[in-house]
Amino acid sequence: MKEIRERTRDLKRKEHRHKPPTGKDARSIFYTPLMPVFQMKWTLLAPLPAFTSRHMALIINGLPTTIRERCDALCRYNIPEYAKTTQTVHDFLLSRCIRPIPWALPWTYFDEIQKNLYIEMGVRWAMRRLLHRFRLRRLKGPDHEIDPITFAPIVTPILVHDMKLRRKFLFDAKPLVKHIHTCLYTQEQMVPCAKAPFNIITNRPFTYAQLLSITNQVIHARVPSGPLLPYRGYQFELNTWKTYRASHLLIEAIKEETFNHVSVVGREMLIEFFLSRLHELRIVTLPEFELFLLDGLEWFPGHPSAQILRRLCIQYYEAKILKINVQPILLHAIRTFFLKDIMNGDLWKQVQRRRLEG
Repeated sequence: MKEIRERTRDLKRKEHRHKPPTGKDARSIFYTPLMPVFQMKWTLLAPLPAFTSRHMALIINGLPTTIRERCDALCRYNIPEYAKTTQTVHDFLLSRCIRPIPWALPWTYFDEIQKNLYIEMGVRWAMRRLLHRFRLRRLKGPDHEIDPITFAPIVTPILVHDMKLRRKFLFDAKPLVKHIHTCLYTQEQMVPCAKAPFNIITNRPFTYAQLLSITNQVIHARVPSGPLLPYRGYQFELNTWKTYRASHLLIEAIKEETFNHVSVVGREMLIEFFLSRLHELRIVTLPEFELFLLDGLEWFPGHPSAQILRRLCIQYYEAKILKINVQPILLHAIRTFFLKDIMNGDLWKQVQRRRLEG
């Protein structure tokens, strides 16, 4: 008797372990078939005459909401010819609750259900578009036609809708693209710290729908899109953008800081780069030479010699980040630049003249 009780207890545990879930989990198509159609609320938008029969409309009424779950549910149900009433269809679906029948006969109602499903989805899509247009008409329009970024008249309008604030915002295409480029390529002392593009009026980040609308309007207006197309390739995800564009963002940060004539960090980086390369070439320099470089980059930032030094510095860091060996070519270019443009160039004479005058 004791063994019989233990076996009965084990059987009950197994039944309880494999018991189908209830509640929210019971909605999964892997455990339950269609819910009892005669107990569900009527959620169809298409009228009954649009469907081939009433029980087809009831079947579509009980399908899951998402398209993927609907396709999975339809692939699991093989409905034979004799299932012509609502109760018969429901009983037949309950008998195939978990697994599809691999040996089922080829006659099914799958094509008919799919045809009726397309009817219902078409009506739902039309109603969704109508509701979207109704919502857009209720939004408060822009107060003026002046670009909030540049405070100039708008040449190429870009319309942005904010459903939370129930307002429309009008921007000019080129300043808006430049603003988004600035946000995505923000850096602090050559350290990339990209920010999500935000609405300059509300100071809130643009949503996915707003960024997608801005991208489509910019492309339609034939304005250079800048980083919008690559950003759309990453689904407008800022973390993904930072991860997969890290090298590019670092190179752009170095370029921006190097070509910034006011930046002290950029000038110090140029001098450190140039002196370290001269040390590799075994060219001995005096401390006054470093002061000469500081004064030359500060007083004459747009001089051709300063521009050549910036280009060489950027090429060096690009090759270092991308792991490309250009050391012999770069050292030859620096030696030529030092002997031709620094020692015998016009920059040296201008700095000496400025020192004598000041």
